[in-house]
Amino acid sequence: MSRNRPTLGTYSPLPGSPSGIADYAVTSSLLLDTMLDVRFIAMSNYTDPMSFDHVLYHMGGGPDSVAAFQAAARRPGPIILHEHVLNQFFVENHGLLDAATNQVVLDAFSEALGRPFRDSAELADLIERDRHLQYLDLGLERLVADRATVVFTHSRTALATLARRYGHDLVHPVEYPVLPLPHIDSDQVRADLGIPATATLFGSFGFVGRHKRLPQLMAAWSKLQVAPDVGWLLVAGSGASRLGPVNNASITLLEYVKSGDDFLHLLAAADAGIQLRGPSLGETSAVIAQLLTSNVPVITSTESVLPMWASRELVRIVPPGPREVDELADVIAGYLSSLPIGSGRLADAPVPSWRESVLNALSTEANS
Repeated sequence: MSRNRPTLGTYSPLPGSPSGIADYAVTSSLLLDTMLDVRFIAMSNYTDPMSFDHVLYHMGGGPDSVAAFQAAARRPGPIILHEHVLNQFFVENHGLLDAATNQVVLDAFSEALGRPFRDSAELADLIERDRHLQYLDLGLERLVADRATVVFTHSRTALATLARRYGHDLVHPVEYPVLPLPHIDSDQVRADLGIPATATLFGSFGFVGRHKRLPQLMAAWSKLQVAPDVGWLLVAGSGASRLGPVNNASITLLEYVKSGDDFLHLLAAADAGIQLRGPSLGETSAVIAQLLTSNVPVITSTESVLPMWASRELVRIVPPGPREVDELADVIAGYLSSLPIGSGRLADAPVPSWRESVLNALSTEANS
């Protein structure tokens, strides 16, 4: 145990990992480091959770959450649930999980799909071939809830689902901890990318996955035939190059961003964000939270990805469906004509601060 500040074992992707949860863990830890000695733990430096004064677990869909899941079995504690549909986590990491957990997962998929599976490897092969199966809500987050003293979620939609399943005594809302975007020379950032200063800049940021619906966005943009001096679409993130080649003078695909600061500068240069989702894993979009905190309007696919404190004043919802491209084009055209102005954050956030919520949960964990 620490002789000075109490130690906090934070089980998450390590700082510097190419992970939104890693960025979140670092940002949020700054809210605690005057009171606690924060140690980041993953599989590569796995440490017995009993060796810390307190523990905090971050659960998402990737392999970096294995350490949190394993540690919580030994020492239950507060868990921040970054996604509440965890099929991908349980299936893809079956080789690192215990037999009882794997059997629960196999049984859930067998019942949902009406077919038996020989073993976890067969199920993993099926999900690799049919990625939509990872979005089935089979309630597998109960395996995480069973190891938690508190379950935190950032989304109103996820909160309603999880509280109905596990009760408000266990499930609590938590603020999404983001800082306002930096003050920058927006014209210089645009000039570096060859984007006219006169253009209304729309940005879609972060890893380009199939669920981000970028082909639909680019189809809507192309339909409008936007002149480069009027509007510009920037798609920045790993995987962006797979969308090319692009035969449109007002679209830029940026595959590589060399630093976190450069990424934030791109966000700060945008006049509006377009962060689509469909289907969703019950996650909250860090980029949307970042933009709304700085009162930048956003377009997205579902309310479930909004942080708990989001005001709808600057949000436009365009759900997936047969009219998605046409509706996106209409909303973008409206933004080109006149961007909405207002607050992206509710004046009275419906949840306590992240720091207050987590400190209360750590007190509960220590006394349980």
